Amino acid sequence: MAQTVSPKPEEELAAPRPARSPLDELSWSQVWHLPVLLLGMGLFATGMYFALAADGPEHNFPDALTTVGMYLKAGNLEEAHAKLDEIGASLDDPAAVDADRARFWQYYGDLNFLQNKANGNAATKIVDANNRRVLEYYDRSETFGREIDPLSRRRYAQTLVALGREDEALTMIDQLRDEPARRRYLVIRSLIEHRQMSGGRDPGGRLAPLILRFREEIAGETDRDARLDQDIWVTGVQAQLMLEAGDPQRAITFLLKRLTRLKNETDDRRLAPLMVQFARAYHMEGSFDDAERWYQLAQQWLEAADPLNAEILVGLGQLALARSGRDNVGVALELFSHAVRNHPSNPKTFPDALIGAADSQARLGAYNEALGHFRLAVAELSEKSRPTDPRRQTLTQTVRSHIDHARDRGDDELALDMLELLLPMYQPKLPADLVLNLAVTHEAIAEARTTEAAQRDPMKTGSQAAEDVRATRLANQQASAHFAKSADYYLLHSKMVTRSQDDAHGLSLWRAARNYDRAQHWDQAIEAYSDFVEYRKSDPLRLRATNHLGKAYMASGQFERAITLFLQMVKDHPHAPETYDSLVPLAQAYMAMDEKDAAVRGLERVVQDHPAITPESQQYKDALIQLGKLLYRMSEDDGAYAVPAIERLTEAVTRYADDSPEGPSLRFLLADAYRKSVPTLDRELASRMSNSEQIALMAERNRRLEQAQMYYNQALNELEARNPATLTPLERLYLRNAYFYQADCAFDRQRYEQAIKLYDTAARRWEHDPASMVALVQIVNARCELGQFQEAKVANDHALWQLKRIPDEKFDDPSLPMSREHWEDWLRWTSELDLFAGADAR
Repeated sequence: MAQTVSPKPEEELAAPRPARSPLDELSWSQVWHLPVLLLGMGLFATGMYFALAADGPEHNFPDALTTVGMYLKAGNLEEAHAKLDEIGASLDDPAAVDADRARFWQYYGDLNFLQNKANGNAATKIVDANNRRVLEYYDRSETFGREIDPLSRRRYAQTLVALGREDEALTMIDQLRDEPARRRYLVIRSLIEHRQMSGGRDPGGRLAPLILRFREEIAGETDRDARLDQDIWVTGVQAQLMLEAGDPQRAITFLLKRLTRLKNETDDRRLAPLMVQFARAYHMEGSFDDAERWYQLAQQWLEAADPLNAEILVGLGQLALARSGRDNVGVALELFSHAVRNHPSNPKTFPDALIGAADSQARLGAYNEALGHFRLAVAELSEKSRPTDPRRQTLTQTVRSHIDHARDRGDDELALDMLELLLPMYQPKLPADLVLNLAVTHEAIAEARTTEAAQRDPMKTGSQAAEDVRATRLANQQASAHFAKSADYYLLHSKMVTRSQDDAHGLSLWRAARNYDRAQHWDQAIEAYSDFVEYRKSDPLRLRATNHLGKAYMASGQFERAITLFLQMVKDHPHAPETYDSLVPLAQAYMAMDEKDAAVRGLERVVQDHPAITPESQQYKDALIQLGKLLYRMSEDDGAYAVPAIERLTEAVTRYADDSPEGPSLRFLLADAYRKSVPTLDRELASRMSNSEQIALMAERNRRLEQAQMYYNQALNELEARNPATLTPLERLYLRNAYFYQADCAFDRQRYEQAIKLYDTAARRWEHDPASMVALVQIVNARCELGQFQEAKVANDHALWQLKRIPDEKFDDPSLPMSREHWEDWLRWTSELDLFAGADAR
């Protein structure tokens, strides 16, 4: 025997656990002192049991089930559900017979069927699950030896239709041959409606046999009014199929014949649905005035709340949109809005009304309102229609027309908003063309943000406004985010078209890699470039992808992989432009690996008579600047590299400093190279040499210090002219140190008066920086060198006061422009000042 439980329609079949009485938890030891009370309660319970036994559902199943049937017939589904739960709790009682159990499960099937109908039979997971339960409950009913009644059998067949099991439904129709015609043709009607809802158009003519069978069955309907209603309905279906096939003239001819015949059997009020079809046919034919006349003829027979009136309002709105002129768009919006407000529960027309209202608002420029209505339409169709519903295509085409218009106006943000509102309708599997559109649109916005950042960049405009700095930073951040989203969609698109469209696959994979690169998402860029290099062997962009892959490796700190890749390019494609473009990154990778000699060799090959790289090329510029910087860094450890660094940096400054954002930095490095080359000359001057040689070296020493002082001054002037917020940390360091180093150059040339002025300027400019001690100390030293001991004493006191203000650890910063010599000179002169002060006192 089947398990007799009462499952909820929205849950799987499961037996409810019987409720436990609190008395189950009591033991005799707890109630031994109440024997009289227990006896009285027992007698009372026994009396109540026999008194109420006749009324309990567990002993009067037929009457209880009859009550359920009455509830179902009256549409009182909540009461029916509650009563079935009550019966199910006692269905295992010996008083219940198989006939009762059969009726119980049949009524559960009826309940689920009616609940689905109340939900509008929407194509949702819950409704589909309940449809399967309807069949399960009906099948369980028949396991108890009783066939379900004809009404439930028709519902069974309609449920098969809803689940797409049409062949089984047709078989059941044949089983209803002895039943009234109504029960057969209503199932066939369900089949026709289901196919219309599932596939929309009927290019293969699959509905023709069903329509013929339907007409045969309604011929047997003895109720004249019922037969007319079905005839009018199927006539409308046939006309709609002709319209969907793009043949409005045939539809008009067909409707004229049928309407003439039907007018002899009924009044115009009942024929209003066919008048609406007339209007649609004339609209499709382009006869707008005739279409409007037929809509108005139909409307005069209808109440305002009639669902068919919603179709008329939508049709009139579509007519108004088809006519040109802004005024007609306003009329259309009013009609669509009326349909939206007054017929929101009409699943047939509500999405079309929302689409029409949104279309009208977008045409009038009310984009926020249009987006709101488009989103409602998407939600409605996503929740209550199948993927094949033709209205989804209508919505998509309408939205895309406005996307194209937005792009033509350069409003990619609006285009993106409209694209993204379509996403819920296609989840989880997006169509390839929508994915590509999203990729292109995100990319266009990223490009626009990049352009905006470049136009507002204070480094280029010279603006000192803080808002320009913030705006530039924000635009760059937004550009990065959009490049990353674009790359995600390009990558997805490349996977969707891999086998079918090789060129599209390659282009999307390339764009994905490039946009990850531009977003600085190095891991994703490396993966995309790697896939391109591995799988696109014959693609003309493959070598370029290899070059970018190496650079992405460098950006992510994978220098060994970058070197291996670049060297392979040099070996396999020595004369390719992409290989030339990899030579400087190769040297930079060597520098990062602290292989300076290899880096120098690589860079010198570029700047010294390379057969294909000229001084006008970007590769030459990059190589020369990198070579100058590298030699400068190497000169810090070995003074022998100072002169080569000066030569390369001098050429870089001469060629590029005036037109490059790096100009101030290049001038600083050149100045610093000149300054740092002087100790080598000092060591030579300390050796034994002729007088003429000594004079020549002294002249060269002064020349280098003059050059250093000049370039320091140029660098700090250029950096001071820039918006401070745009300076990089390295540029801020160069700016600060340039103030002190130019003064050091004057000091080392024994131009002490000039040095004092420059140190004083530096001390005031950087008053709150520990570097100010350099200037104060050197002012003391310079005063002493000039023999101005009184002024030196005052300056020394100022320096000591400043020293007390600065914690010791602040002087641990290796970037401070204060050397050991500065401290030694100060200590020497401080000691001598103390001696002078003591002599004065004596």
